[in-house]
Amino acid sequence: MSCINYRWNGDYWCDKKKARVSDADYYKYCRNYGYSDCPIYKQDTSSGCYLTTIICKILGKQDNDSVLEKMRKFRDNVLQKDKKYAQILKDYDTIGPLISNYIAGDYFNSYLSEKLYNRILVPITIQLDKNQYEGAVKMYENMTLSLINYYGLSNVYSDLKRNNYYLNNFDQSIAGHGRNEYLAKKLSL
Repeated sequence: MSCINYRWNGDYWCDKKKARVSDADYYKYCRNYGYSDCPIYKQDTSSGCYLTTIICKILGKQDNDSVLEKMRKFRDNVLQKDKKYAQILKDYDTIGPLISNYIAGDYFNSYLSEKLYNRILVPITIQLDKNQYEGAVKMYENMTLSLINYYGLSNVYSDLKRNNYYLNNFDQSIAGHGRNEYLAKKLSL
């Protein structure tokens, strides 16, 4: 697997740098998993929370955007308090940071983020306003699975589930922030 910012356009190319990549840098950083050491890749990485990446970083909305605030309130007051939602929080803390990095590095991230915000995230918050939690959760899960498939993360996601998300001593009451320190080290995020 090569860096998400690398592409071949007749030469080695970095979309983040918007320039050609030298042969030496390509072999050192771009291909396989060495990109986590690349100084270009490390610049301005995502927060790990892909909703924040979409809403704040890409769309330029404030951190207190109503959609983001409603999602956080739902996480804090419902998801973290009901055991049936443990899976969704585990997903967010493990596959979420990967999705966040892919979205941040996606050439079409503005277009994608605008569509996700207007067609999925806003409708989810409308469901939340009506206390229709199961509908909101289903929409969110479908969005997450779509992003997993879109970015080719199905094998990684299967591995996470098979290995209990590499979560030891999972504490649901503090989960759902888009980060898992152990997993981040394992995957060099």
